[in-house]
Amino acid sequence: MASKTITLYSEAISDKWFGQWKDNPVCYYCGLLCEKNSHLWTGNANAVDHIYGRSYRCPKCGWWRLEHHQRLGLMDPFSRTYYRGILKKFDIKSDRIPIELLRDYLNTRYDDIHLISPSQFEHIVRDVFSDFYQCEVKYFKGKTYSRDGGIDLIMLQTEKGPKAIQVKRRSYSEKGEPVNIIREFLGAIFLQNYKCGIFVTTGHFTKYSERTAITASEKGVKIELVDVRGFKEILNETCQATTFINAYLGAIRELYQKNSMLDL
Repeated sequence: MASKTITLYSEAISDKWFGQWKDNPVCYYCGLLCEKNSHLWTGNANAVDHIYGRSYRCPKCGWWRLEHHQRLGLMDPFSRTYYRGILKKFDIKSDRIPIELLRDYLNTRYDDIHLISPSQFEHIVRDVFSDFYQCEVKYFKGKTYSRDGGIDLIMLQTEKGPKAIQVKRRSYSEKGEPVNIIREFLGAIFLQNYKCGIFVTTGHFTKYSERTAITASEKGVKIELVDVRGFKEILNETCQATTFINAYLGAIRELYQKNSMLDL
């Protein structure tokens, strides 16, 4: 399959907008109607003294714009500042895509998870599981992705001790994980003296693989199987538009500090 190029927002800039951009809630790149959010910071938008923010975000490409309204007294002139996101293109197979941006992207285009590299998927699993389970997840060998002997990641600080994690990025979701892969993972867990593990795949598990996991759990080695649908649920639970929100807060913080109004 050919490499796919994705577009993500990366930073905010201050910019005065004129003409149709000013009051147009349509995405400049996609032409879609943006999602509107209002953020009341202080006072009331209709009052004399107020600071008010309003943002728009494209549901497709993530591009955004925001408006900052400010008036601090009857004699203070009304001011309005516009900000916009800057889009940057990445090759979806590239390992240079920031994880937080890739997580935001996959939250709305999850089918593209089959296009990312195996190392990026391993990084995403580590990042998502750290948030979902509220514990540290580290690489089994060193600090980065590497070829392993059946274990990719280790989840620490769990009630039942460390958990071994195996990660498989498949090129399509119809790929079924055969029973021998699960047996190899069980062997790796046994050799490393772990008592439980998690197997994550962008494919699905055959019924024989599921039975093997159940049998292993009955014998004292608990194996959790997370297929492509299961990981999507975990990703959606943990995914927040952190990049967009941080850029928004950064833009507002810049205005506050510029006017010596608030120390954030």
